[in-house]
Amino acid sequence: EFDLFNRLYTALSSKERLQVVGPLPDAKWHTPTVSFAFEGYTAAEVCQFLATKSICAWDGHFYAQRAIEVLGYLEQGGVTRMGINMYTSQEEIDYTIECIDALTAKDK
Repeated sequence: EFDLFNRLYTALSSKERLQVVGPLPDAKWHTPTVSFAFEGYTAAEVCQFLATKSICAWDGHFYAQRAIEVLGYLEQGGVTRMGINMYTSQEEIDYTIECIDALTAKDK
């Protein structure tokens, strides 16, 4: 899980219009979950786009409303969150990155 998480985290961190929110992947007691904000899109819009590609992601503040507000993400509906589990494959991570790249390339 953590190798796949690191792959996704590293790829998302390299995107110009995307800001990863939360601890670094090597943080102690970190779960393989990544949250991010996508410039030009609400968190719900990102999730809706990913859903059309059969990728499950969640949007919102995840019980950290004040933190999301202070970080400036509340106005765009919070952040998008994705989790890795024991059933996730390398191909699914690669596909997710391809889909994020496609969204990055779109003009809104």
